Amino acid sequence: MNQKEFEMNRRTMLSAAGISLALPWMESLMGAQDKLPPKRFCSIYFPYGVSLPNQNSEFGHWNWFPKGEGRGFTFNKSLEPLESFRNQVTVLGGLSHPKVRRIGGQDSGDTFLTGEEMSLRATGLKNSISLDQYMAQTHRLGASTRFSSLTLSSDGGVGMPTRANTLSFSNNGQPIPSFNRPAVVFERLFGLKGDSIEAQRKGLTRTGSHLDLLLDEAKSLHRKLGKNDQDKLDQYLTSVREIEQDVERSARWLDMPKPKVNAEGLTLDADNETPGKLIYAMLDLIALSFQTDSTRFVTYQLASMHGAISIANKFPSLLGFAKDAHGLA
Repeated sequence: MNQKEFEMNRRTMLSAAGISLALPWMESLMGAQDKLPPKRFCSIYFPYGVSLPNQNSEFGHWNWFPKGEGRGFTFNKSLEPLESFRNQVTVLGGLSHPKVRRIGGQDSGDTFLTGEEMSLRATGLKNSISLDQYMAQTHRLGASTRFSSLTLSSDGGVGMPTRANTLSFSNNGQPIPSFNRPAVVFERLFGLKGDSIEAQRKGLTRTGSHLDLLLDEAKSLHRKLGKNDQDKLDQYLTSVREIEQDVERSARWLDMPKPKVNAEGLTLDADNETPGKLIYAMLDLIALSFQTDSTRFVTYQLASMHGAISIANKFPSLLGFAKDAHGLA
């Protein structure tokens, strides 16, 4: 892989972000011009729904959905920034997950990309694989990049069942931890570790050996457990095997240099007290992850449904609105 210097300013990064909206493909991003551009997926979620005042009311211009259908639609205020991309944008409505209709609306973060009912079972609330992870694994679509997927949020981690801080869920429905600090995301995508490649290789080998021992011991334990405990152990072991696959993946990419990216213009020090800068930084990083082909599947949860403790609940207040996110909803 040839290293390329990506000079990014605000304007070019916002253009790059449009890749997720199916903008015209730039051949310079591909190693060979005779190849079709890879398929990419980015899902961005915010809680509490969208503004839906009557289109003919005083505040109708803030209705989320455009006026009209087909090519003759008119954007309202909410989506007006997409006007210059209108020929590459499709706004869909009237969709819902059939299973999720039977559970509370507050669970939408967990089920946004899974469509799972999450009914209470003997082993607890059970989710299923999310769309981004399914696509990354189908025909190994995520195998040709350094990272099979990138999971982001404002709150970080996984949260709790029905109030998840992540949109991504593994094969067995386990939440995948999300990153919420721009500097950490940048380091993961483009940073250089201080250790030599050989030292990193030895570390990955040790980790793989430890995981192998853990799996061997777990197989012996599995035979001694009851059915419910076996199910719980199986879920745990699935997560361990996924970690093992990540270790193997990291080892394969050790000799491939990460893309060189100029961080100038990126507000990597943005934090929860400056939500506007924080969100822009995350969107810029998503654009960069696509432009450098570091990954092709990204999820970003702007805020969770757990308004009482969600970091992002105060974002509207910090941006000058009279109430927090839950209060505005």
